[in-house]
Amino acid sequence: MKEREERPIASVDMMAIDTMVKALYDAVSFRVGEEPDWHRLRSLFAPNAQLIHARTEGTVVLTIEGFIAGYQQNLQTTDLGTKGFFESEIARQVQYFGNIAHIFSTFESRHNQQDTVLLARGINSIQLVKHHHQWRVMTILWDDERNDNFIPPQYLP
Repeated sequence: MKEREERPIASVDMMAIDTMVKALYDAVSFRVGEEPDWHRLRSLFAPNAQLIHARTEGTVVLTIEGFIAGYQQNLQTTDLGTKGFFESEIARQVQYFGNIAHIFSTFESRHNQQDTVLLARGINSIQLVKHHHQWRVMTILWDDERNDNFIPPQYLP
């Protein structure tokens, strides 16, 4: 049997994946007096996609519409709406095969880009699927860093 060569991810796919991840973080971020870009956020997800928050008190599974509804409620009931929100990626690992990609994306959240105070850090496990030559988010599974759950060094910059 002939040995197969390992092929790196195509540069066009890497650029598309990079664009997708940046768009995700941009869509959930907003300045004071604005809201997240809900239309853009919806456009990034495949049909039947799920967002899953692995929390200490139990896992929360949402559709994109459920995620948006919860986010909108937070904007109304917390100071988030009056202070803004900026989430950014600080490290990434990508695994890729054919029409699927898995991204381990370490993130930080702040009220704005210049803020030195962190609101949260964690890891988004993002699964992408390529459908009709276009990458879409199928699943985002995430957990937040906390005193009993530090981000391991291999997932930090």
